[in-house]
Amino acid sequence: MQLCFAEAPDKYPMASVLCPSLARQGAGSLWRVHTYFFLLCQRTPKMLEHKVAKARLFPHNNIARWRRRKGMLQRAHILVLSLVLSCYPIPQPQSTDAVSSDTILNPPETIVLYDSQGENFAIISITPDRGPAEGGTRVEVTGRGFVQGSKVVFGGAVASDIVVQNDTSIMATTPLHSAGLVDVAVVQPDGKTAIAKDAFFYEEQVIVSQITPSRGSVAGGSLVEVTGKGFLSDAVLLIGGKIAPYTHVVSDTHITALTPQNSKGFKDVVVFTSGGSGALFRGFEYIEPPKIYFCEPAYVLTNGEAQVYIRGTGFQGMRSVSSKQAKVRVTNTAPDSILVTLEPTEKGPVTIQVSTDAGNAVSTGCVVAVDPEDIASKDVQILGVAPEAGSYKGGYTAHVLVRGIKEQDKVKVYFGNVEQKVVGVSSDLRVITCEIKGQSPGTVDVTVRLGDKTYTLANAFTFLPQIWLQSVNPSETEAYKPTQIVLQGKYLNLIQALYVGIFPAEITSFDDGSALHAISQPSPPGIYDIIAFGQNGDMFTLPDAFVVEDSGEELLAISPSKGAIAGGTLVNIVGAGMNRIEQVLFGDSPAVIVDSKDPSRLIVRTPPGDAGLVDVTVKWGDSNITKTLKKAFTYFDPAGYFGGLFGDIVHGSVNVTVVDSSTRKRVENAFVIVGSDPSTKYKGRTNAKGQITLSGEDLMGPLDVTATKEDYSAFTFAQVDAENITFFLDSLVPQQGGGGGGTATPLPPGLIQGRVLGADKYVIAPPEPCNKRPLIYGSLCAPCTDDSQCSGLLCYKGFCSSECQTSSDCPPTYDCYPLENGQNGCLPSPGSPEVHCFVTPDSIWSTNPDPG
Repeated sequence: MQLCFAEAPDKYPMASVLCPSLARQGAGSLWRVHTYFFLLCQRTPKMLEHKVAKARLFPHNNIARWRRRKGMLQRAHILVLSLVLSCYPIPQPQSTDAVSSDTILNPPETIVLYDSQGENFAIISITPDRGPAEGGTRVEVTGRGFVQGSKVVFGGAVASDIVVQNDTSIMATTPLHSAGLVDVAVVQPDGKTAIAKDAFFYEEQVIVSQITPSRGSVAGGSLVEVTGKGFLSDAVLLIGGKIAPYTHVVSDTHITALTPQNSKGFKDVVVFTSGGSGALFRGFEYIEPPKIYFCEPAYVLTNGEAQVYIRGTGFQGMRSVSSKQAKVRVTNTAPDSILVTLEPTEKGPVTIQVSTDAGNAVSTGCVVAVDPEDIASKDVQILGVAPEAGSYKGGYTAHVLVRGIKEQDKVKVYFGNVEQKVVGVSSDLRVITCEIKGQSPGTVDVTVRLGDKTYTLANAFTFLPQIWLQSVNPSETEAYKPTQIVLQGKYLNLIQALYVGIFPAEITSFDDGSALHAISQPSPPGIYDIIAFGQNGDMFTLPDAFVVEDSGEELLAISPSKGAIAGGTLVNIVGAGMNRIEQVLFGDSPAVIVDSKDPSRLIVRTPPGDAGLVDVTVKWGDSNITKTLKKAFTYFDPAGYFGGLFGDIVHGSVNVTVVDSSTRKRVENAFVIVGSDPSTKYKGRTNAKGQITLSGEDLMGPLDVTATKEDYSAFTFAQVDAENITFFLDSLVPQQGGGGGGTATPLPPGLIQGRVLGADKYVIAPPEPCNKRPLIYGSLCAPCTDDSQCSGLLCYKGFCSSECQTSSDCPPTYDCYPLENGQNGCLPSPGSPEVHCFVTPDSIWSTNPDPG
């Protein structure tokens, strides 16, 4: 227990009656003990009422805190009585956890405050108004009526290194204090006190160091562990702006939770507590389930082991590769390929399954296992197709395994009655690679035509339909309640797994593929996608289809907790009953509500504001309940005095300031755009302060950011990854001078006409890297070390390339480029050349264009 003392014992003569022995000894400092125990008992109920009001903002452990305060009051009465009874003579008390003898004889600098301020004595501001709980923050208290000898008190604890600079300013260093808002007071030597309520926020330093694992499925439900420091018992874990369900604070350094559903990409990991918050920017990556495009080579022999490349996407976080028809040993992994050693256990199609942190991918008959004598025979026969199934939409690669082909044969391949494009034939004349055209769902024969001879393998390939999710009934339920649902759509009987919320639902029955009956598992409040996985691991989504409601109202956290003064920062406000909020205030200014469908998260855009901390207040429309997070959001000015970049990495917002390079004035109405796509949502005009904030959940660096304005130069920061950018633009219009001569006669508008020749011939943009392209054209762009791994193509700089003479020989989005070895090859194209014409200012360095 902490004792409270005051500074004017002469005003309380009852002290001499209570303890005459102390009066005779002249121990004036001890009189304060007896006098102010009575004041402490009077003051405690008010202190409790104030503390409980603040505690409602963070309701965790409120009951325990009330019991501790109530116990403190009871102990105060007992201690007063015991001290009075023991005043004469005075014994030496034994040291306890509550009060020691040294504490009584040398009381700590702690004061019970009474607000006696008047118009001539008041506190106006505290700068800065937040600091660490361990103290040590140097602050300035401004106001009026300050006198020498005054003390500055933070939540009852006296500051150190106090310097009264004048009657309006005091400098002081904050003392140690528990996390949270505290009153700040200035106490004059005569006891007069000026108090600023909830004026300083003690922060518990929160550091988010790591999240393990660092990636997981967009369906959510991955068990993660967050490590760091400063995790209080009331901590709220946010991943991508959403509350992580089933959060458990193991200790002040460890939190466990399940990941919420989210969109693909990197997301911030934020821990928000009553004492502060910390973030790990882009700390968790949401990934979609893997996809297998094809296996290479397309066949293996049954009498031994063979190395096989599994080509596809989303192999990050690979857990295992398995097959029921072969023994599999993983040799090497990459995001788009897995090298395995395969030993078939039976003849025929070999199905491969790849399991990752985000789910599973299955390729039916990805490889064909054949006996050595079968492949060596000279008579023509189709031995298999790899893979055996694919989407009815087409656009992928399939390999047809045929023996007996001769080099002079003209090869044609048909799936059903549709001729497929032959991309290439392997060097051993046994594998025909085709680019598959889409056709109606179903199983078809595969036919190979060699000249006038035809060979057919019956029922060799299946075109899979696309699962279609139409609706769900009911579309909402109560929190943590299992619910029977009926899902409507097409081909629902092909669903292998169904997620409603973050847990898989129990599928109970199907109705001819048009309806699915299931029981959803208990889930926390939120709005959820319904996610289905098909035969090959393909994912199908019905977005925002199922709502888990919560009847309460709670305001827990906001993320991010800072934004630029221009406003427009996209902010997540999380709690309970968020879909029933009708108004959000940042300070006194209303925010724009962007999305209010989620019961656990409200998305808003901040209004413009002044630099500093503001309260965030929400109001529920159906109950008129209002709740506030004190000083929860920080506005800052993102302008850089010397221009350029500074700040955190881009994780949802880019704050741009545009300045005239000659006048140093802000440029209003300048146009700012992220990237070069004119249809992007990340563009706009600067405000009167020359600033704009572009913000969105998918805005991540590095980025190209451009600023310009009519009669100004244009400038681009390329591939930047800093959230604050300041542009200095040059004015192209001369500044008005002070000379005479009147007003110049304006020139008539001009028109320049001409033709641009050879843009497609002489403008050669460098090719894009192959590792960003899906492998849908056979081995084109597949990783390689030599030509033997490219199925008849060239191995160029670690990737397969097909020979060409012109770009018409290359598939779409590829162009013909000269290679270093004197050959030409198809490489990824960045796009078609475009010509933009503009007029430059006249100068002494300019020349007239050639006529024509």
